[in-house]
Amino acid sequence: MKTLNLKLIVLIVFLVHNYSFAQLNYIGLKRDAVVAETPTFRTEMQIINNELYVPTYNGIYKKNLSTLNDTLWQSYAFIGVPIKDFVKKGNEIIGITNKTTDSLLLKSSNNGVSYVNYTNTHFFNDQPFNYVYKITQNPKNPNSFLVLHAHQGVAKSTDFGVSYTNFNTLNGGYQDRFLEFHPQDTLAIYHGGETELFYSHIQTSFNGGLGWSNPFSIQNDCTHGLAFHPTNDQIILVGHEGRISKSIDKGQTWQNPFYVPNYIYIHKIIFDPNQPQFVYASGVINGPNDEIIILKSDDSGDTWYTAFQQYLSDNGGIADMLLHQNYLILQTGKEGIFTLNLNSLNEQKFELDSQIRIFPNPTNGLVSIESNKELQKIMIYDFLGRNVKNINVSNTLIHDINLSFLPKGMYLFKIFDKDKNVFHRTVTVK
Repeated sequence: MKTLNLKLIVLIVFLVHNYSFAQLNYIGLKRDAVVAETPTFRTEMQIINNELYVPTYNGIYKKNLSTLNDTLWQSYAFIGVPIKDFVKKGNEIIGITNKTTDSLLLKSSNNGVSYVNYTNTHFFNDQPFNYVYKITQNPKNPNSFLVLHAHQGVAKSTDFGVSYTNFNTLNGGYQDRFLEFHPQDTLAIYHGGETELFYSHIQTSFNGGLGWSNPFSIQNDCTHGLAFHPTNDQIILVGHEGRISKSIDKGQTWQNPFYVPNYIYIHKIIFDPNQPQFVYASGVINGPNDEIIILKSDDSGDTWYTAFQQYLSDNGGIADMLLHQNYLILQTGKEGIFTLNLNSLNEQKFELDSQIRIFPNPTNGLVSIESNKELQKIMIYDFLGRNVKNINVSNTLIHDINLSFLPKGMYLFKIFDKDKNVFHRTVTVK
């Protein structure tokens, strides 16, 4: 009996250590919903009729929103197949796979019980290599959806996948990140990512895909996703590498960006539908992700502050995020799905970015780190995630570091203060 009790105590300690993270509440899918280690496998969660759906490497799982306090999930559709995204109409589901030569799209007509290959020959016209990045449904017409193909760009179906019209808009080539209907005006379509020349782009059509323009381009940048204001159809936010930009004319032009603390690649932005002045954003740090960081805006995206930060070792960053009632639902890159009660967010608007300054940046070799708190350690990573130097620092507020030994390029600084807080900065060696 004593041996049994000891094993039980060890098990409880293990579970608490691995799955209880203060305000974060783990709700499962750590094994199947890992997306951080495969850059081309980008999934999106969906909420449909009080059900949470998550595409994974092992098909689609679902969970009733009334059970967000447990880790139990139901296998739903395409089990055993890597599914990145899907559209649903009644009992019919079309999912896009991670394949490149066949079965790019699958269809179930019986609510996920069985499925067939549903890849139209349209996607195999004179292409030795095929890949579908995104599928997105018209919010006003469930028979209509868009598909983003690696070589053919955007195609549209109005008969739930029987036939397609190709728009031949630019596909990014390097990273194709999003494809969206404007929820209030479905003639407006947006497609974006990063080109092969490492310029961000947002391709925009205001006539249902017949004509396109590109009002947005920044060098060494990628646009990751859009957020549409729930009541003002002119306001759109876009997240990209260390920035959040805003449009007040439906995406025809974009205002000067807000530069995000910790240089987070913003993967998801969400307006609160009931209080649209409140907006939430999160994403991935280019390098080690040892914290969950949530940004918040109180003015519809004009300014932002860090509202939540919690240590979760090598979590892979936030790949996707949804808002349900008073909870954020967070899909991490490596650790599965979590919920976060909005009451856990900090309302004091502490701004980590002002606490640490590195200058000059860019640098020819020597940099100074200025902090209003005593620092303990600095870890430097290249942009492949390799640790190139660790520095134990003295308890002073200014630290000089010689980087002349490093090749030219961008580096991530992971900075620890004496209270174990962690800050991230990027530094360019020229």
